[in-house]
Amino acid sequence: MDSQTFLTTVGMVPVQGTQPSGGSVPSEGITHSVDFVLANHTDYLRRFSDTTHLGTGDSTIIVWIRPTFLGTDAGTRFICSKGSSTAGADLRSYGISINDVFDDARFYTSDGVTVVEVASDQNEVINNQWNYIVCQYDSDTSISSIQVNNGTVWTTEEVNPPQSLSEANLFVGAGQVGSTHWGGQICLFGIWSRKLSGAEITSIYSNGTGKTWSNLSAGEQTNAVVYWHLDELSGTRADSAGSLDLSETGTVGSSTEVPS
Repeated sequence: MDSQTFLTTVGMVPVQGTQPSGGSVPSEGITHSVDFVLANHTDYLRRFSDTTHLGTGDSTIIVWIRPTFLGTDAGTRFICSKGSSTAGADLRSYGISINDVFDDARFYTSDGVTVVEVASDQNEVINNQWNYIVCQYDSDTSISSIQVNNGTVWTTEEVNPPQSLSEANLFVGAGQVGSTHWGGQICLFGIWSRKLSGAEITSIYSNGTGKTWSNLSAGEQTNAVVYWHLDELSGTRADSAGSLDLSETGTVGSSTEVPS
């Protein structure tokens, strides 16, 4: 079954956007990205806080990723996961992953009873290049969506908002299970408690270069919950939007794969 068939079976509707040549390196002001080794499943970042859940209102997640495992039969690998990435719906809130079968990006939400996942189209995610991932939940329409490299917006049918799971960790670079650990680089990771406009998403994409916190306009910074550059060499990764820093479990390295 190809990726387009998968989308149809779960009721996803494509909304056309512009598709520039994707995968450029985000570079404005950062010199490093966080680097995860696929096999090192005990090395990851996390935040134990109910403030990193998406809540019942509008929300947006933006993150830059550079996978290094596509084409290796690595399965589904998680960029982030609030709560468990593989357990029952009652233990999940939301997560973003890349599937090595279809080379697509996926965004799931769970209301505590049902897990709903939306996927991008097949082969939209490019190996060994930077990809710009945008996930949103619209509380007015009860629709969640995902977008890769400022291209087509893929949406679900109506879904309930994700549960908060205030007691659960937000994992970055892992999905709580060793076989779901990320391989590659991640940087410029932001969460907003509102739905960013298409114009704002394009502006933050910045023609494939991305933006640091200081390069975001005052409007773009509005209602940002967190904004992690992930450019530290090791240890705690600071939140540029506030004080919700990510702690390091094990040893998470860094990469110079950021400047263009």
